[in-house]
Amino acid sequence: MRRVALFATAIALLVAACTDGVSRDGGRGGALEPFGAKEDLVAYLETLPPGSHGVPGGEGEGASDTVGVGAAPAPTNESITNVQEQGVDEGDIVKNVGDSLLVLRQGRLYAVSVAVPGTPVQTGSVRVAASEALNDGVWYDEMLVDGDRVYVIGYRYDLAGVGPQAESEDSELAWNGATEVNVFRLRDGAFERLGSTFIESWDYYSSDNYASRLVDGRLVFYMPFSAWLRESGGEPAIPRLLAAGPDGRFEALGPLFAADDVYRPLEKPEMPVFHSLVTCDLGEDGSVDCAAKSLLGDASREFYVSPTDVFLWSNDHVYDFEIATQTVLAHTVTGIPFDQ
Repeated sequence: MRRVALFATAIALLVAACTDGVSRDGGRGGALEPFGAKEDLVAYLETLPPGSHGVPGGEGEGASDTVGVGAAPAPTNESITNVQEQGVDEGDIVKNVGDSLLVLRQGRLYAVSVAVPGTPVQTGSVRVAASEALNDGVWYDEMLVDGDRVYVIGYRYDLAGVGPQAESEDSELAWNGATEVNVFRLRDGAFERLGSTFIESWDYYSSDNYASRLVDGRLVFYMPFSAWLRESGGEPAIPRLLAAGPDGRFEALGPLFAADDVYRPLEKPEMPVFHSLVTCDLGEDGSVDCAAKSLLGDASREFYVSPTDVFLWSNDHVYDFEIATQTVLAHTVTGIPFDQ
């Protein structure tokens, strides 16, 4: 799953050998242009075949919610994940916070003190879902840690099957899923729940790549979403931030990005998808403030994250999202990386 020998070298060779005509920054590649306004994006989408916006079903395993007390905290994180890039932490199901190992398993977080060598002691456990109503139709895949804060990333497959959502007037929301980020603090060996963030999305799951990264204290993840026009009002189907109540009812708050945050593709896609780079500022209080830039392209994709860039392969191009500026450069390539 993590066989990446010479991968970074392959990136450099591919993009150096095959760049598009327009270039900047010493010939790094062709800079893409964003759509100018919502009307421009709508007009473009009207010329494309509609993409499938169904998502595969799935269901997380339920569990009761209990919190334990025990070992003293330490806001340091030893790197125990086999990462691809130094300075880029990747999602995993086992992480370290001070003298504790954290384990994500079947919808629950476990804290195990390893302060005494050879004598591990479980000190805490908590259900990831914020309520019993939200404990179905979801799968939690990975987590990241920053000091004593724990970020659990999951995908909610079936909003229609959660609580009264099936009766929602927003039928399009009921058909889609959501990427969610649940935030906890490990304190005295126990978990304190800080909050949850939900973003309408396709399933990000890949058998050979984790979705989330922690880069310089910021959460970075890739998120696909089918590009089409909503039935209600003909608006672009830009993924929306969602709010969830304890009864499982979801409400759409507003779009994650605007039309002028979407970059034009080099060629018309056959199955249009918004490929979004989402970056989130992480507050000490557990707040998660997310923004995104998106590339309109075909459904085929693979991605790789460095400390400064996210590289997205799709068809015959690799797209370079610069994390700091969120601008996108395009390079023509042959082939696609396999099995990161």
